[in-house]
Amino acid sequence: MKTFMKNLLAKVQIGPDKTRIGVIQFSDHNREEFQLDKYYTQKEISDAIDRMSPINKNTLTGSALTFVDPYFTEPKGGRSMVKKFLILITDGEAQDDVIDPAKALRDKGVVIFSVGVYGANRTQLEEISGDGSLVFQVESFDDLKAIESKLIFRVCALHDCKSIRQLDVVFVLDHSGSILPQDQESMINVTIHLVKKSDVGPDRVQFGALRYSDHPEVLFYLNTYSNRSAIIEHLRRPRGTGGNTFTARALKHANNLFTEEHGSRLKQNVKQMLIIITDGVSHDRNQLSDVASKLRAKGIIIYAVGVGKAKQEELETMAGNKNYTIHVSNFNKLKDIYLPLQDSMCTNAQEVCNIQEADVIFFCDGSDMVSDSDFVTMTTFLSDLIDNFDIQSQRMKIGIAQFGSRYQEIIELQNSLTKTQWKSRIQTITKSNGLPRMDLALKQVSVMFEQSAGGRRKAGVPQTLVVITSGGPRYDVAEAVKTLREDGICILALGIGDVYKEQLLSITGNSEKIITFKDFDKLKNVDVKKRMVREICQSCGKTNCFLDIVVSFDISTHLLGQPLFHGHPRLESYLPGILEDITSLRGVSCGAGAEVQVSVAFKVNSDQNFPAKFQIYQETIFDSLLQVTVNGPTHLNAQFVQSMWDTFKDTSASRGQVLLIFSDGLGGESKIMLEDKSDRLREAGLDALLVVSLNSTSHDEFSSFEFGKGFDYRTHLTIGMRELGNRLSQYLGNIAERTCCCTFCKCSRTPGPQGIRGPQTLKVPFSCDMLLPNRL
Repeated sequence: MKTFMKNLLAKVQIGPDKTRIGVIQFSDHNREEFQLDKYYTQKEISDAIDRMSPINKNTLTGSALTFVDPYFTEPKGGRSMVKKFLILITDGEAQDDVIDPAKALRDKGVVIFSVGVYGANRTQLEEISGDGSLVFQVESFDDLKAIESKLIFRVCALHDCKSIRQLDVVFVLDHSGSILPQDQESMINVTIHLVKKSDVGPDRVQFGALRYSDHPEVLFYLNTYSNRSAIIEHLRRPRGTGGNTFTARALKHANNLFTEEHGSRLKQNVKQMLIIITDGVSHDRNQLSDVASKLRAKGIIIYAVGVGKAKQEELETMAGNKNYTIHVSNFNKLKDIYLPLQDSMCTNAQEVCNIQEADVIFFCDGSDMVSDSDFVTMTTFLSDLIDNFDIQSQRMKIGIAQFGSRYQEIIELQNSLTKTQWKSRIQTITKSNGLPRMDLALKQVSVMFEQSAGGRRKAGVPQTLVVITSGGPRYDVAEAVKTLREDGICILALGIGDVYKEQLLSITGNSEKIITFKDFDKLKNVDVKKRMVREICQSCGKTNCFLDIVVSFDISTHLLGQPLFHGHPRLESYLPGILEDITSLRGVSCGAGAEVQVSVAFKVNSDQNFPAKFQIYQETIFDSLLQVTVNGPTHLNAQFVQSMWDTFKDTSASRGQVLLIFSDGLGGESKIMLEDKSDRLREAGLDALLVVSLNSTSHDEFSSFEFGKGFDYRTHLTIGMRELGNRLSQYLGNIAERTCCCTFCKCSRTPGPQGIRGPQTLKVPFSCDMLLPNRL
């Protein structure tokens, strides 16, 4: 245990202004080894740990949790504006109550990680942490080493929002005469830190800024810059200070930055945030309340930072909430507010949902197992959750049903409600009550995904059922769940209260699609809402049995005006059969429907405006290709591949995506650039890039950037090779199963030779979106 603690220390930065460490030992009484402000170096803490000796008595964990509570306060070395973590390590069952003292700690913002060894009680550990994902269990103390990196990763992930994802932020910066050059630098450093922590872009985080004294001056609008470096360069430009502090006038002018004309995405439901930093009393403070209220009424969150003589009363007038204010004694102390400001941005930033379309049904427990107050908490959670989805355009269709003694549909997928109407409808739901007959309700809820009810399964749109329950199923749900999975419906389970992952496995069939919390109050946590959005948009982002293929021809010997197949009679002869094979895949197990629907688009170098549109292949399409004349030679390079990828821009990301190229060789093109482009497209969602050589000497040129052949990655494809169409069909079938059908099978595949993933027995879980790398 002592080695485990010292190894954790080696993974963090220790110091009075960095991470502080304290250690408490407990048994039937509690012993302070050292508090948070005792030691500030790795060696001092390590030596103190070495000097520890065990108490060797009983296990009064609840008493220890109460004892440790004051150790997070300032008298014991705690700091008010930093994240607080407790790592509890135990090998036994607590002999006293742990629920109340643990909740008291969590209510004060302390995140509790519970590490249980062998005899530790899993139920108690979850009661202590309040979240199953914060619990780690090992067989013996020797096995603690195995969880060091996982534990530190979770601590760091909760401590530091790595990248703020989607937000519109405007800085309002006081440049009055009381601000010295070094003060100005400290203020600008705050803004630069926040920019560096954000994922900047027109569809991610946007920044605008203005400075003010007697009059406001816009530095840049939300849509002026689309990358971090440009914003930072502008913020760092030297500027003079002087004049008075007309804060209300500045806030009134800031309203212009939150307009659609200047880049605001307020109408797209992107959160709006204004961060003001000032060091003095406003000269127009009598107007401050009215101006700030109008901004907040518009939906803009105001975070007010005061320095020195700034008045707390004014900060609260602007923010409208004391929790959105910070006051520091001088500009040097601004470095202490980096984390709380960053946390506020992280809290308010929305989770990005990358899937273009989805059908989602929230399936809620309205039985007697859920109290009236908890039911209200659950419906409020769903009401807040809707802000993260685009339901106005109908790309995301959201429905609700509940179960108790009876099944009840609340909102169908084919509803035409606005967000306001949707929220109003959900807040008026009447609880079903009675026994939680989830088994009967699961048989009925499948109807809500049908086309007649607004479902879009046949159009390739992913469908997700989110089960929110206060307990595991009391009756057999296997038959109902089997039907849902066969329909390609992804099932997520959110268990709240006295419920554990093992009880919910019969619903999801996959532990990774289960989330558990000890109480409904967790649903009020912003991070929980974001986590649910991620699960819906990432875990269940692909549906079954739709594959789009872009076919292109790279022929370097072509001259202007020649027919597409000039000089390549074998291509002309074999291509119709190849296209028949790859567009009529058989034997792919995708749940609902035994066949994959394949659409093909042809990207050709022609001035005849041959349309690069996806369609079901027919012989008439090949007849049209025979009539095509080319603009001249083509060259297989990064630009060529990118132009093919651009064909997918208007298609759903939930469909499998493949590039198929017929090429006569690379010539002098750069393999390195092609490899880089291949990697980037794979990251962007391309499922396969396959090349068929048109001559026998160039076939091995393509192996470094091809992917999507599975175990057959060493095979070079050449026109005229035996059963080329069948071989391509096999690759595409594997891709369809791996990418299209993983909503219910999770693409769990055994690693092949040297870790290659192939279509073998479903044993070891791997991520659906990871494809075979050809370069080992």
